[in-house]
Amino acid sequence: MSRFFPYFFASFFCYLTTAVLGSDFTQTGEVSLADALDAPASVKWITSPEHPFTALPDDGAVGGSSAQIGLTHGEESWLEAEVEGSGQFDFWLRDVPGAENTAMSLDWELWIDGVRSEIESWEMTWRAQWVLGDGIHRVRLVVRNSSDSTGLYQLGVDQVSWVSYEPADVEGCTSSLVGVPFVFTSGGRNEEPQAVLPIESGRTEWIEKTVTGPGELTWSSRINYGDYTMSRQELRIDGLCEMPLQIGENWEMFCVHVPAGVHTVRWISEPEVDAGETPRFRADSIWQISGLEFTEGITPLMLGIDDAQQVWLSVSETDGLLVEGDAAFDGTDAWSLGEEMWMYFCNVSYTSQLMQAMLLDGAEDEVEPAWREVWRWAEPGDVVLWTDSYSYGFGENMPPNLMDQFITTSVKAVDLNEALDCEEELLGGGWNGIASTDALDETDCGFSLVTPQDEDSVLSMTFDEAVELKFHWRHEGETLYQLRLNGAFLPLAPPTNSWQEVAVQIGGGTNRVEWVHAPNNSSDGGQAWLDRVEVVKIESPELNDIVTDDSGIELSSVTDDESATQHWSMVAARDAAGEMVSAARTVTGQSQLKAEISGPTVVHFRGRCFLPGADVISEPELGPKSVGAIDLGSGEILIGNELTVKVDGVPVCWVSDAGTTA
Repeated sequence: MSRFFPYFFASFFCYLTTAVLGSDFTQTGEVSLADALDAPASVKWITSPEHPFTALPDDGAVGGSSAQIGLTHGEESWLEAEVEGSGQFDFWLRDVPGAENTAMSLDWELWIDGVRSEIESWEMTWRAQWVLGDGIHRVRLVVRNSSDSTGLYQLGVDQVSWVSYEPADVEGCTSSLVGVPFVFTSGGRNEEPQAVLPIESGRTEWIEKTVTGPGELTWSSRINYGDYTMSRQELRIDGLCEMPLQIGENWEMFCVHVPAGVHTVRWISEPEVDAGETPRFRADSIWQISGLEFTEGITPLMLGIDDAQQVWLSVSETDGLLVEGDAAFDGTDAWSLGEEMWMYFCNVSYTSQLMQAMLLDGAEDEVEPAWREVWRWAEPGDVVLWTDSYSYGFGENMPPNLMDQFITTSVKAVDLNEALDCEEELLGGGWNGIASTDALDETDCGFSLVTPQDEDSVLSMTFDEAVELKFHWRHEGETLYQLRLNGAFLPLAPPTNSWQEVAVQIGGGTNRVEWVHAPNNSSDGGQAWLDRVEVVKIESPELNDIVTDDSGIELSSVTDDESATQHWSMVAARDAAGEMVSAARTVTGQSQLKAEISGPTVVHFRGRCFLPGADVISEPELGPKSVGAIDLGSGEILIGNELTVKVDGVPVCWVSDAGTTA
């Protein structure tokens, strides 16, 4: 015996295969239809009177018989099962021994209570079909011969299974499935009780559980999406925190830790794109939620991190545990993450939260782990990944990961312009105005917290004239905090954990200034503060201000690119060495600095280059005071465009102290 489609799914549904058998067959009619289909006695059968299915011996079929049909071109037949209550229905299609065709030569459809389950007849395998609801249900297999052949095409049905589930009552559990049982006493992981949620495209369904904390709500879940079911799943906690879920076909454990009070957890399946499309019904597409259980009381997580006021979500395959003694940061107790666990903080409050905790990563190879302080930021409704114990294939001894001394501070939001004392238009994301005693005026300021998983926080403003920009900034952590002008960073002294004043003079034209707070390939995050932003109009400095002698050099910014938006212009700022530098500046590839001279003479200048994203001046090729010299006859020199002139092998994009030597 050989099998058609021996494809097994590691999932929560039974599998379906089609078999090819090579034995002879004879039509004797000695077997009942129910016996030939191998279904439980509770399943009742009827078939189309015009072209009925017939129970026939079949040496390769289960029990030695199958239900068979033979159809010529244009003919149609059906076989219908009557079942009661909720459960899973499955069957095999077979090639009829001795027939000239395969089972796939015939078109077929499956209908459940008058609605077609969108399994296509060309599909080689599918899972058991879910039937939900009390009372009698009818599952009908419709077969037709749509081929151009004039011969008889045959098909067999065998090994029908019907697994029924008894409804169960779960306290505090409700659903959008009105009048339809959705919780059953068995069928979940290890035959635990389960709740089920159909996931059809174009339709939103949900299940909700209400609990009274403190305590922890645990469950396992998995999903079979079926083909073409365009839907997405999420977890919603207390109606505010929304956590998108990426659930696979294997069981995965979840746990929500809730503080005192009444809390709701809702499992939601909704259209991926709600375009008003007609729902596609796949009776094998379902979300299983198994072993739903609430344990009341302060949880080990709350004890370990010294906080019982927050909502946490963990996703893992093993439970975490409470460790005590010297293993903890405080010498008392700490929370140890389970193997391959992700820990999420759920901000169910209507205020922003600034959080800190001590984390100890698991040992990686021979690297000794050390406790480190970590900060996180959460807007109202945010679900924030705090830490994980996933090894990603690196290291030999990653777990355990420990967490201790969690502290959170509610932060009042303030309009960002008000917090910065700034009337200019501000654009960007990641920055927040907050009320804080850490502000320069101890009242409010701008704040950004960035973790390795975050994108850059960027706050920008645009000027169309020459200005002096003054501000105060402060920085803590291993992130980068820099000022960017027209797409390239300025070489400013980096901010420290104390407030520092910065003043930058920017020449005329359209200029864009950005405060950029970015991750820095570190496992820790960082915090950035900004306050008292002041913009003052000034007279636009001239390019010739950098000419240091009476050489008569005339400088101008030129370009061959009509689309160029940045030209050489004057900028003055205090550099990383603390020196106030006034210089002509451009961004690579935008324009040229043109100098008209009369020679022969030697043109000399100071040049610097600042690499994209770098927070230091490039060295050793070009230091803070590198000097360039070019021997030249009468004519012109061009500096900048496409980096045609270099100093010590490094492109020049900042020029000052230009002059000539005879």
